[in-house]
Amino acid sequence: NLGHQLHFDTDESLLGNAGKVTHPVISSVLYLTGGGGGKHDEENDASTTENEAKEGGVVAGSTIVFDQTPASEEVASQAWIGHARDNAFLNFPGNLLHGVLPCAGGREEEDDDKKREGDGEVDVKNEDKKKSGSKDDTGPHRLTFMVGFWTRNVPEGMGDDRK
Repeated sequence: NLGHQLHFDTDESLLGNAGKVTHPVISSVLYLTGGGGGKHDEENDASTTENEAKEGGVVAGSTIVFDQTPASEEVASQAWIGHARDNAFLNFPGNLLHGVLPCAGGREEEDDDKKREGDGEVDVKNEDKKKSGSKDDTGPHRLTFMVGFWTRNVPEGMGDDRK
């Protein structure tokens, strides 16, 4: 998982048609999968150790939210991390800068991914991908459902853009 670029949630249609920047009141992320079973540290929910990730804790890309808005005159001075855990829910003000952090690890040494076969080497991961029909089974994945909560009817203002 290489993460997802930093961005502001906005009504793209209104931005394109009228040049107006608007944001949801609240942005939310429901982590359906990605945390290896929902294990977390009860004492300090915001921290995750390397051991926790190895033991089935947080393994997929975490969401990072900064205290920066499009109207900010200075760069962000604080950030919050929402770790991807199965069935976890995160919400934050919809005008804040946010994105997804890349996953740690997930890549083995190149020699570990190959096995000797006759006089040549065979890339074990690529052979497994061919068998499963998968293009990329490396590293942890997360499945999320994201919703922006607005104070107006966004589809109503889209007009022909909905087609």
